[in-house]
Amino acid sequence: MQAIDETDPEAVLVALNELRQSVAFRIARATLFTQQEPAQSARQLAWLANVIVRRLLTFASNEVAVQHGRLPGGGLAVLAYGSFGAAELGFNSDLDLVFLYRPGSVGESEGPRPLDAQRYCSRIVQRY
Repeated sequence: MQAIDETDPEAVLVALNELRQSVAFRIARATLFTQQEPAQSARQLAWLANVIVRRLLTFASNEVAVQHGRLPGGGLAVLAYGSFGAAELGFNSDLDLVFLYRPGSVGESEGPRPLDAQRYCSRIVQRY
């Protein structure tokens, strides 16, 4: 992932997808050939989902910051519900996520096209 050009969104998404598929294949293989318990595979799939969600959130945050600057004192939290939150993901599980934001001290981002906190965080979440 470190060799990927961060300015090319398509390259980042392709690399993350390849990483996800590669690791999920290894987890599936270990499960299929009984090299590990299904519960361990479920935890590994949740770990993989966590890595991908974190990376996408960082990438989307950086992209939004280019146009709108950063949100001083603001923050964005991601809560995982269901199978993801319980670290019991299956190979066909979906991710139930809730996003919470903190408005920050200024109320607007510091950039060429400032946004209020709600719109700023919405842009990040909707980006990918």
